[in-house]
Amino acid sequence: MSRQNFIIFSISSLLLVCYLMIWFYADYVKSNLGDPSVVTGYSLFVVILSLFAFNLRKRLSFIPLLAAKYWTIFHIAAGTTGLLIYWLHTGSIWPQGAYEQILGLLFYMVSFSGIVGVLFQRLFPKRLNETGSEIIYERIPDIIAEIREKNEALILRCTSETGKGTLARHYIETLDWFFLQPRYFFNHLWGGRKGTSWIEHHFTLVRRYLSQSETDYLDELKSHAMEKNQIDFHYAAQSILKYWLFVHIPLSLAMFTFVLWHLLLVNIYAI
Repeated sequence: MSRQNFIIFSISSLLLVCYLMIWFYADYVKSNLGDPSVVTGYSLFVVILSLFAFNLRKRLSFIPLLAAKYWTIFHIAAGTTGLLIYWLHTGSIWPQGAYEQILGLLFYMVSFSGIVGVLFQRLFPKRLNETGSEIIYERIPDIIAEIREKNEALILRCTSETGKGTLARHYIETLDWFFLQPRYFFNHLWGGRKGTSWIEHHFTLVRRYLSQSETDYLDELKSHAMEKNQIDFHYAAQSILKYWLFVHIPLSLAMFTFVLWHLLLVNIYAI
């Protein structure tokens, strides 16, 4: 067993044992006419605090507190445990009462966004690596602008050397749209080929109207289009990896605020 698999197994086993202890202790309290929601509620609060520790770890990356990937493993396992304790605490999948339902909705939204984020982090880095190119996200607008400049210079050279404007007109009327900005964002995320199909269709369409001297320029223009299509995929995949946290973290903070208020109300009524 590799070290990473051993750590995954150890963390998962530890949290499973913790969950079973909470379950049995809550059942023991209930059988003795106590309130098991106190046990499960505070246990869930501790789990939520531990999940926020992951964000603190990222801010304190200069401190050697295990590698980030192990904290990620703990975050995933603790999030799953938190969901199980939440069901144990509420006694159902969907709670009663307006406030509890809002809190439940936030809890599910945080869990769902976390699951989606894990899938993104497993899927897209691998697909990006398979492209064989490394593109810095912040430079993508500049790279697209550079490709457009190459295209414009190519079109001017074609018109000047061949004396014909067919390719230039097709570029202005059709192809320029593709090179203006990243295209087919969601299709790239799903692994679709709309970008490639669009390129093949529009380049094949104009080829029959070009002379032999113009087709050389068309082929070079097509290579720029294929490069741009790969950049579009990088833009889509890196955008998702970069910005999904802008959904997950605000939802987490909103949930934590509601949890604190819920905890405050419970203690006030208990007094």
